[in-house]
Amino acid sequence: MILGKSINKYYLKYWYLYLIGIISLIIVDYANSVLPPQIIGSIIDELDAGTMTSEYLSTSIWQLIIILVISFICRALWRLGFFGVGYRVGRDLRHRLFEKSLTLSQTFYSDNKVGGLMSYYISDVQEVRQSMGWGVMELCDVLVLVPMILVNMFKTNWYVTVLVLIPLILLASLGALVGKTMEKKYKKRHDAFESLQDFSQESISGIRVVKAFVREASELRDFRKINKDNEKINIEYLRASVLFN
Repeated sequence: MILGKSINKYYLKYWYLYLIGIISLIIVDYANSVLPPQIIGSIIDELDAGTMTSEYLSTSIWQLIIILVISFICRALWRLGFFGVGYRVGRDLRHRLFEKSLTLSQTFYSDNKVGGLMSYYISDVQEVRQSMGWGVMELCDVLVLVPMILVNMFKTNWYVTVLVLIPLILLASLGALVGKTMEKKYKKRHDAFESLQDFSQESISGIRVVKAFVREASELRDFRKINKDNEKINIEYLRASVLFN
């Protein structure tokens, strides 16, 4: 989730989609994480006590089926809500960037590389879209799901719950360290993409000069080198991302 002067207005603009997503997410979390363990636990208790009846078992199975159907519907709704905001924000930002680009002077484009501008259009907008959709969803999921699970865990056995939380604290610390590493690798990825865009644009713009001085082979070698560096940096970023997830 990100906040900023240019971003905050989108939270208000698409509040209804966020509301649909949050309500659906709460229902899914409760239906998947709280109700099934209670129903299955009651079935086991009935079996252990020897009081299980076919009517009780049938009712419990139908309850689980209804929960499954509700979860399926609500899961689709929160995806439409949160991801719908992300796609709409990405569309609006690209539209704003394009309109702004039409008003800028020739001096601006002389002072700023095209590769840097393209990286804003592509990778940066993509990251904002992910944050406005997937990022907000994960934040809401943590705020809703974790309290539900902790309450039920403490009700069941507080001592075991405390033991389970100890490694989670260590994982949270590790996640903070990995997050800083991800930030550095994203900056390197952004710069590599910018360099690749700059080289491609310059080569295509100066194709007549390249052909006139027979520089095709040299340009191809340079492009392969830049492309290889870009590939290496992206693979390192993906590896860190997999570790974080």
